[in-house]
Amino acid sequence: MVSEYTRYMGQDATYWGPPTRDAFDVLTFPAPTPISVRWEDKAVLFRDAEGQQVMSEAVVYTAQQVETDGFLYLGTSAAVDPQQVDGAAEIRQTGRTLNLRATKRLNKAML
Repeated sequence: MVSEYTRYMGQDATYWGPPTRDAFDVLTFPAPTPISVRWEDKAVLFRDAEGQQVMSEAVVYTAQQVETDGFLYLGTSAAVDPQQVDGAAEIRQTGRTLNLRATKRLNKAML
C-alpha cells in the first residue's frame, strides 16, 4: 500500500550511511543503497550538530531513516566513496515527523 507520504517520493537517490574508520584511520562507507525520495533544492536555515546556524543546500524527504554524517545523491550510483561523486552531499541534520495517528513516519534530511 502506498502511504500519503511515499506516493510523492518519485525521485531515485543513493544513500551512504555514516563512515567508519579502520585501523589505518581510513574512512570506509557502507555500500550505497538506492532509495526513493522527494528532493527539494531549497535554502533553509537550521542548526547543525555543533549548534551553529547554517543554510541547507537541499531538503530531502525519505520513507527510510537516514543518519547525520551519511551522504545522499540525487540519482543512482554504485560508487564506494560518496565524496568522489559529483553532486553527493553530506547529511548535516535529520528529523522525523509522525502522522496524527503515529502510524507512519516521514524522515527529513538537511544537506
